[in-house]
Amino acid sequence: MKKLRMFQDMPTVMDASAELAAMRALRAMPMEHLTKHREEFVDIVRRLDDSHADSSGGAFGLTPDNEAEFHEFADWLRGLGSLMGWPSDTTWALDVTFEQMTAAYPQVLEDAAAGPRPGSPMVVQLAERVQEVGPLEIGEAVSASEGLRLSGEEWVFITAPGWRVLNSDGTLAYAWSTPGVGERVDDLVDLSVQEVTSQSAITNCDPVLHLSDGRCVEAFSGDPFRPWSMRIAAGTFTGAPTAPEWL
Repeated sequence: MKKLRMFQDMPTVMDASAELAAMRALRAMPMEHLTKHREEFVDIVRRLDDSHADSSGGAFGLTPDNEAEFHEFADWLRGLGSLMGWPSDTTWALDVTFEQMTAAYPQVLEDAAAGPRPGSPMVVQLAERVQEVGPLEIGEAVSASEGLRLSGEEWVFITAPGWRVLNSDGTLAYAWSTPGVGERVDDLVDLSVQEVTSQSAITNCDPVLHLSDGRCVEAFSGDPFRPWSMRIAAGTFTGAPTAPEWL
């Protein structure tokens, strides 16, 4: 049961990146463990499928590059039908195709075109996008539930607990666990994000947001169900704690 406990706090609705992280984690578990805890596994699968079907769920993050993994997971589930108690020909929300989504919701096509491309690290592509659009002025900075949300005109950055703000000399200004951090982040308003870089050559799945006053915001992946994300216009860039750096 211990291996499935990580799913107890799985959000009701997740984006495509978080759903993929959950799917990979489930497929990596020993089959004897899943069958031993069948009821818990079935509940997790139902919640995951419901998330995908939600109007804010993973189906709206489908692209030509990730849809195959969703379909492979649905096929894997059908293969488990005799073990888990559902029909082997079950149709899942996870079966929806990119073509079906774009026919019903043209915005999905625009989002896919504006989002990340396969072949290079996510943060590298995010950095390129920020460079293309120019400095991003911070109109709002909010720390709630120890996470951080920065937003401005046509952009928003969100990260879960595990972030910090560093001074220009590299010393700590404050972090997600700093007492009174909800008021501290007010000093980020009216600054701008000048540049985005990766944490390091080794940990290139997490970003550093370089600010106009010389400080920087660092985000650290830790929860596969609450990855950092940054939306710029129609493009959404999302962290992946299941990337090789974290395995």
